[in-house]
Amino acid sequence: MSSVSIKKISIDKIKFYDVTGTIDTNEKSIHFNVSYEKLKEIFDIDIQDLLFGSDKIYEKTKNIYLYDEKNIPYSCINCIFSYFTKEQAADFNSTTIDVILENTLSDLDDIKTNKVIFKTNYLGRSIHSSYIKGYSFPYDSTKKIIVDTINDANFNINITIESKKEYSYFKLSKIIYTYLEMLFLIFGDMPTITEIRLLEKGKEVKLHFHIVDKYNPIYKKRNGLEILGTITNQSINKANMKKFEEFRKKTKIIYDLLMINVNSEGYIEMKNCNLIHIMEGMYKTLNNITGGPPPTLTSILKHYFEDYKILKKILSRRDKRKAKATNIGIFIYKANNHRNYLSHLNLNENKNVFYKSENHYAYWKLLVSIRLYILEYLDIKYEKDNLYKYIENIEKWTKDKKMRFSSRHNS
Repeated sequence: MSSVSIKKISIDKIKFYDVTGTIDTNEKSIHFNVSYEKLKEIFDIDIQDLLFGSDKIYEKTKNIYLYDEKNIPYSCINCIFSYFTKEQAADFNSTTIDVILENTLSDLDDIKTNKVIFKTNYLGRSIHSSYIKGYSFPYDSTKKIIVDTINDANFNINITIESKKEYSYFKLSKIIYTYLEMLFLIFGDMPTITEIRLLEKGKEVKLHFHIVDKYNPIYKKRNGLEILGTITNQSINKANMKKFEEFRKKTKIIYDLLMINVNSEGYIEMKNCNLIHIMEGMYKTLNNITGGPPPTLTSILKHYFEDYKILKKILSRRDKRKAKATNIGIFIYKANNHRNYLSHLNLNENKNVFYKSENHYAYWKLLVSIRLYILEYLDIKYEKDNLYKYIENIEKWTKDKKMRFSSRHNS
C-alpha cells in the first residue's frame, strides 16, 4: 500500500504535532485535518488567514515534515495545498508536491551521498535481456557505474553510481540520466524508472517525484525491434560517456526534443515534422553552419541519406524513385514538404506530405537515421546485422500493407 496514515507533522523539523491524515507516495499527495485551535500552534495561521491569506498559507505549508504510523519520517518539499473550512477543522489537500523524501527529515539540496540507485524495467520478459547483462566500469577516478539485470515478471535494469566522496544527489543522478540517454540511443526506447534511492549517512532514502517527460516513456510492452546493439563495456563505457557528454553540450536541447518526441503520445504527423526539424538542427549545429547562405532542407536530408554509407541502406528503391516533376527521391521530397507544411500551417500551400500509413513508415526510418547519425558521429559500436534486420521488418510491413506513396496533397 502506498497510502499510509500520518501520525505527526512539522514545518521546521523540530516541533512535531499530532495530526490525522494520509500520505500517498505513489500519487505524491498529502491529506490532513487540523482543528482550528491547533492551526496557530502548528502553522502560525488562523481562520482569517484561511479566508484571506493564501500567500501566507503557502509560505507556512511550503515544506512539510511528517512521521507515519510506523514512525517512518517523510520530507515533502515545495508543496501547494488547497484547503476547506469545516465546522470543527480545516481540511488540507496537496495539489502539487515537487518531491517526497522517504526515511529522512531533510531538504534534497542538503543531502550528501556517495551512492544513488535507479531501479528501472521493461514491462514483461523483454527481448532487451539478450542485449544487456550486468557489468561495471569507472566513470572517473572517484566514481563507478554498476549495472545489474534481473529477470522476473519484468526485465529489470538497476543502475548504480558509487563514489569515494560524497556529492549532492543532483551531481550523481545526472550521471545515471546520461547513461539512460545512451541506452535510449542504442536500444531505441527507454526503460521505465520505477524507483530512485540514495544513501544518506549509511541510511537508505527513497525519492518520490514526477519524472520529466523525456525520461518517462509510455508504460507498455516493447518488441525490441529498434535495438541496434549490445550494451557492454565496448558500447557504453568511460570514454564513450565523455564523448556523449560533449555531444550533448553541442546539441543541447536537440537530444532532449528527440527523447520527448519518442517518449510521449502525439499525432505521428507532428512527430515526423519534429524529427525532420531535429535532423536539420543537428546538421547545422554539428557542422557549425553560422554564416553564408543556409543549406536547404533537401540538401540536409540528402546529406543524411546519401553521404553516409550505412545510412544509404535505410532508403529502399521505392524511397529513391523520383517524385513527379522533380529530380528528388520521393521519400526526401515528401519529408521536405512534410516539415514545411506542418511548420508553416499554410492551408493554401499545395504540398505532397506523408499520408496515412506512410507516416508510420517515415517515422521508423527518420528515427533510426537520427540514431545512426549520432552513433556514427560518436564512433560508438553497434551491430549492423540488427539494422539490416530492422529494415527488412519495415519492408515486410510495407508489403503486408501494400503501401504505395500517395500523390495526394495537403494530406
